[in-house]
Amino acid sequence: MLEEINGELNKKEYLNKKKIDFLKKKYLELYMKYKKWKYIFSWKAWKCKCAYKNLEKRAKKKNKIFLEEEDKKYDALFSNINGRSLDKEQRIAVLQEEDSSLVIAGAGSGKTLTMLGKIVYLLKVKKVEASKILCISFTNAITQDFKTSLKKVTEEKIDCMTFHKLGISIFRYNGLDVEIQEETFLKEILLRWIEKEDLTFFFKEDRRKKEQFLNLVSTFIHLFKAGGYEKESFLLFIEEAKKNRNRFLRKKELLFLEFTYKVYTTYEEELEKANKIDFDDMIKEATSLLLHGGSYKKYDYILIDEYQDTSYIRYQLVKSLKELGDSKVMAVGDDWQAIYRFTGCTLDNFLNFEQLFPYSSIFKIQTTYRNPQELITVAGKFVMKNKKQIYKDLHSQKRVKKPIKIFFYKEKKDFIYFLDQIISKNESDAYYILGRNNHDIEFLRNYDEFVIKNNEIQYQKYPNVPLYFYTVHKSKGLESENVILINMEDSILGFPSQLTEDALLHYVTRKENYPYEEERRLFYVALTRTKNNVYLFCPRYHYSIFVKELLEENKKDIEIIKYKTENLEEAKDEVY
Repeated sequence: MLEEINGELNKKEYLNKKKIDFLKKKYLELYMKYKKWKYIFSWKAWKCKCAYKNLEKRAKKKNKIFLEEEDKKYDALFSNINGRSLDKEQRIAVLQEEDSSLVIAGAGSGKTLTMLGKIVYLLKVKKVEASKILCISFTNAITQDFKTSLKKVTEEKIDCMTFHKLGISIFRYNGLDVEIQEETFLKEILLRWIEKEDLTFFFKEDRRKKEQFLNLVSTFIHLFKAGGYEKESFLLFIEEAKKNRNRFLRKKELLFLEFTYKVYTTYEEELEKANKIDFDDMIKEATSLLLHGGSYKKYDYILIDEYQDTSYIRYQLVKSLKELGDSKVMAVGDDWQAIYRFTGCTLDNFLNFEQLFPYSSIFKIQTTYRNPQELITVAGKFVMKNKKQIYKDLHSQKRVKKPIKIFFYKEKKDFIYFLDQIISKNESDAYYILGRNNHDIEFLRNYDEFVIKNNEIQYQKYPNVPLYFYTVHKSKGLESENVILINMEDSILGFPSQLTEDALLHYVTRKENYPYEEERRLFYVALTRTKNNVYLFCPRYHYSIFVKELLEENKKDIEIIKYKTENLEEAKDEVY
């Protein structure tokens, strides 16, 4: 016992929690034996007891020394990862060898750089074969961007894929063909059922409300499947709804659940008849395949990007793949930027990481290289109003006085004047115009001064200034010198959007602990896309409750852009 424990502590390598637990279980019986009274005067027994009791404490000290020595030893390597140097926290995340690790990386803190550093370290120092490393990302765009970055640091071929591609790859590896049903198929069935049922309770003749209802049912079914629920769960939901003491809400919930159950049942039957599966089924069945005798490539390391955006069934797929190859998992993400709940993602995978992955540790990367300190202080305080978020002490070397600038307009046509005020001061900068919804680009189409092609905007007065429109969701992972937020209204389709808060979704999502919890994270993402300033275009009255909160709590970091009296009527100060 003593020799093995000291031997492990003297090795020039990281001693992780899994190995520590193995040693403690292996020698527990001997430790309990040496605790007995008859061994009280045994020098050997005393030394063994001390070695056992202090194992974790000594391992922690040993690992700290190991990380410091490795950092110095490979400083040249870490100082040039794609032309950039890893900071101290990034290097620790790269060097650690826990069985499972969650790396919490704040906005603009070099998440991708850290993942690249980990891969370079594994290939060049640990001599891990490239075929033994898997990288999983959330979307095709993120995956492609990562592949592009990866080519700059290594010529080795690393498996990089989305969960969608991973699922299909598992089927094909086992000699199975799979045909994925188009996402529009569910809507077709929905429309068929709407013709049969009396749903005037929900939308009457209102076309917009009908579309909202369609989206709600579709979202519910998607969340239901992504959450790993079974058909029988609908019956439990219906029984729960019957217990609601509010007659109106009881009627609403029962009508909705019974209708959605019919749509879901028909959808599943039609998929089976066509011998097709949807994306959620494919992930679930790929997992089942691995758990019940299926085979796949075995990886030593699995790296997951944007881990905060994983659903329950995606977590299960990663877990089954980890168990298949006894892989080490490094998940990287930021709970403050979890904004895809409507696609079935659950923040519980992130918040409960240490419970879901045994022998795991959490590491934080808290230096941001994008945002000025004044901005991340405001944005961090804003998002931490959510009760279930992990605290991060983000800091930056950049300084910008009053990086949040607000323009209160009387009429929407004032946007041109507002834009001119901004661009005239920084004509060499690029600008993102961010909207809460896809339809927000229609606001820009109303102006003859703009020529819009895809997401690129040419402003005739400043044709050489790079201008781009994105929804906030699509802007995630991007950055620009300056950012302009439009649609900062207190309305159903404003920011925060009041459509996303439908209480009917509580059956299939984690209950929110704070008003507009996910919208708050989405606003945080919007604020942190900028390298310098973020400009908010707000109506004089009925402006967003988020803007109101910023004004009440952060006056020293906010500038109000006022009308010039020679151009427009001077703005009143009553809004501030």
